[in-house]
Amino acid sequence: MFIYHFHRIIRHRYVWGAFAVLVSLLFLFTGYSYMNGKNGGAVAHIAGQPVTDETFTSLEREIRGLGRNRKDSASLPEIATQVWRQAAALQVANELKLGVSREELKSAVQDSIGAGESYDSAMHAAYLTELKRLGLQPAQYEQYLTHVLTLRKISSILDAAAWVAPVEVDDELAGLTDELTVRVIAVSNRFASLAATEPQIRAFFDVHTNEFFLPRRVAVQYVALPVSNFLSRITPTTEQIQEYYDDHGERFTRSNSTELLTREEATPQILPLLKHQLARQVAYTNLANAFLALAAKSGSNGFAAAAATFKLPVRQTPFFAVDDETPAGIDVGRDFREAAFDLDASQADGRFNVVQGSNFVYAITPLPNSPSPAHMPVLAEVRDRIRPLAEAKVRSEAFRDYLDTLHQDLTKGLRGHKSLSSLAQDKALIVSTSIVFSVHSLTQDAFENYYPVARASLHLQPGELSEPSPTENGGAVLVFMVARQAGDSLAAEMLRAKARANLERARGMGLISSWMEWNLARRGLILSPTMDQALAAPVSRQDPARRADD
Repeated sequence: MFIYHFHRIIRHRYVWGAFAVLVSLLFLFTGYSYMNGKNGGAVAHIAGQPVTDETFTSLEREIRGLGRNRKDSASLPEIATQVWRQAAALQVANELKLGVSREELKSAVQDSIGAGESYDSAMHAAYLTELKRLGLQPAQYEQYLTHVLTLRKISSILDAAAWVAPVEVDDELAGLTDELTVRVIAVSNRFASLAATEPQIRAFFDVHTNEFFLPRRVAVQYVALPVSNFLSRITPTTEQIQEYYDDHGERFTRSNSTELLTREEATPQILPLLKHQLARQVAYTNLANAFLALAAKSGSNGFAAAAATFKLPVRQTPFFAVDDETPAGIDVGRDFREAAFDLDASQADGRFNVVQGSNFVYAITPLPNSPSPAHMPVLAEVRDRIRPLAEAKVRSEAFRDYLDTLHQDLTKGLRGHKSLSSLAQDKALIVSTSIVFSVHSLTQDAFENYYPVARASLHLQPGELSEPSPTENGGAVLVFMVARQAGDSLAAEMLRAKARANLERARGMGLISSWMEWNLARRGLILSPTMDQALAAPVSRQDPARRADD
């Protein structure tokens, strides 16, 4: 009875909201303790201070990216370099007491889920759902946010220290306000359809093998039972409607108002939602009990036999990793992938699993050759992924070499006092007539390829030819400066603050990475023998949880 009454209490939205806030604060405290822990052996020393394996793993996870943005293809040496730089930067932040307060962390957590100043049961549920999607514990996510905020503070300090000389501002203003007269050569990419040869594909694969490391993958066969099959059989009871209203009543409000509807008023909206929810449960029970019981009794071909009895087609997925996109045609995401990875064909009770989707419930079982262990692939396994990348590289390099040769030939001809028109004619290229403009007053689509032309023109002097600039259509432009006249001094003064800000922003973009590289070199890095060997190995380091699965 106690459990029943406790369940009824916490389903009340206001009580649950207070409970959720308390749990959130406990998460923050746990995250703080986790971030300040010093567990794990040292894999390196920076400035004499140990970098633990736990610290390396957490920074590696953050650098590779969270959830769908994760990039497992990056090699360990590439990732490790960024880890050491961030670890050294965080050491400096700690020495300068640039830590993140609990209030800052709490605000960052709320901002990440769009909670603002409010934090209720719905927001807390959204937070936990997001963490589940990312495959993180609250302490891990809050540690990630702490690192982001700390590095942002360092970046702000560096940005404030960036200095732009007055002569640089004057030069930028001249580029923006001078009246420019140019002629443009537009060059199409004649190599856009170039095919890669087999040796070129092989060479690309040999150089980038580590980027195609295949994590542990699975493939399953499955049946999909439509939830709609059971809707006509569902008649919600008054108690079920009341329970749904207690759990979700805050969703039902009057039009253009925040005033909540009564249960009676909300019932027409609740019924279709509740019927769908109950139909999903019935579909799940049918598969989990009747279908799987039949499949278990029918030997090695039991899954197909059960599917035939239920008149459901058996489909199968391609191989996929736990962090890949869910196979096409399945209306549930990570839950499906994780359930597939939980399958174990060697165990009688591990051969099958059932997953609830939005409109279907799935029964799954592994294919005979699943799982596929993590391994470094041969070319044949990843040829379909390699070919377009190799061809993109071949086409890009061929076009770049052509543009370099073209620029050299045109520049040499101009120095020999040949006209641009005659030089272009010799190369079967078309030169535009003169285009006159000021960069600061350009409107969008003022002329073809206006943006790359304007960018290439900024610092050209009369008689000079720009380097090739890429265009949106995959081609390039070369800009010849015919003449330039000083622009309006009043416009220049009005743009001075903007020009300085642009220069400071451009300088600041590379400042943090340059500083982190310098800071690591200044503090000194000593690797442990184990880490030194790991960096020399050809296989990318994988997430610890995934390595344990392997």
